[in-house]
Amino acid sequence: MRERVGVLIVGGGIAGLATALGLHARGVDCLVAESVREIVPLGVGINLLPHGVRVLTELGLAPALADVGVSPPPSVQSEVQTMAFGVVRPPVPSQPSTMSSRL
Repeated sequence: MRERVGVLIVGGGIAGLATALGLHARGVDCLVAESVREIVPLGVGINLLPHGVRVLTELGLAPALADVGVSPPPSVQSEVQTMAFGVVRPPVPSQPSTMSSRL
């Protein structure tokens, strides 16, 4: 008989919980160790790049992500796509950014 091996994941943040979901989907037992007693919203934002969104989508979290997520304006999306392909020079905006006025 094959012995089942579990995985200990230290940290219940986005990476730890996504790892636990992925392992669970593949039938791997895991335990998430987190130092806080209760997970509560902190009121902070998380920037997810396209590859991170893809992983969360593969875990079945796209509907939940769409409910709470905010997409950046097209000019910022273009910059992120450019950077993802190894070009670190951001495009020159055709008009002043309105991002700072919303901060």
